[in-house]
Amino acid sequence: WMYPVKGKALPWVSRILPVLILWFLWRARNASRFEGCKVSGVQVRVSIRSELQRLAQIHFPGIALLPCQWEGFLEVLSSARRVLVAKAVRWTFPVEGSFKLNTDGCSTVGGSGGGGVIRDSRGKLIIAFADSFGSLDSLQAEARALLLGLQLGYSLGISQMFVESDCLVLVNCLKGVWGVPAVIRPVVRAVRLVTSAGHQFGHCYREGNMVADSLATFGVECGSRSIFTSASQLPLRSRGLLSLDMQNFCSFRFSLRM
Repeated sequence: WMYPVKGKALPWVSRILPVLILWFLWRARNASRFEGCKVSGVQVRVSIRSELQRLAQIHFPGIALLPCQWEGFLEVLSSARRVLVAKAVRWTFPVEGSFKLNTDGCSTVGGSGGGGVIRDSRGKLIIAFADSFGSLDSLQAEARALLLGLQLGYSLGISQMFVESDCLVLVNCLKGVWGVPAVIRPVVRAVRLVTSAGHQFGHCYREGNMVADSLATFGVECGSRSIFTSASQLPLRSRGLLSLDMQNFCSFRFSLRM
């Protein structure tokens, strides 16, 4: 902390280093108390330095090599510069003859809600919805919105559908990549009851999920469930976003990279 170095990376080091120190001291203490293994101060320092280097290479991928010495490590990070990168993101059409469901959930101080839309391979609206869920967190709202979208598709006899959400946690839970948090287990069980081998789950960026995002906001605002069976029935903003998707219009996602 006392080393005189400037740069955008130094605040990141200042935040992550205390966490690593406490973590490896805790591990050394547990190894000594419960396993009878004596861990020296040198071993703890080496572990902290190695983990810090590994995390820095992940966080700053543009840096090819980080020195082992502390002074050199800070000097390299101090010269790191992150640039603003723009990525074009658009809603993608499902394959010919199939359907796609996009859903989104949100949680605000005024309550939570969800929305979604099912479209065919030409981007034409089959059905859309917006609903209010009361007091739920964002993950619960995301799960409830996805379940409602699947149930609407099931009621229309759609047995094969690509399901897209901008909630990576929910998508990975449904794909079996991550464990399912307790708060959404009942909803996930219900999701599996209305899905089959013909359903696939995928993650998208928020910028490619704007129609569902606008419907989720509308659900919170209106405080009740709304079902839309044609584009003309949609709220004005959602209708405009749907039209932009049909024209393959893109949005831009900005991020800082090395």
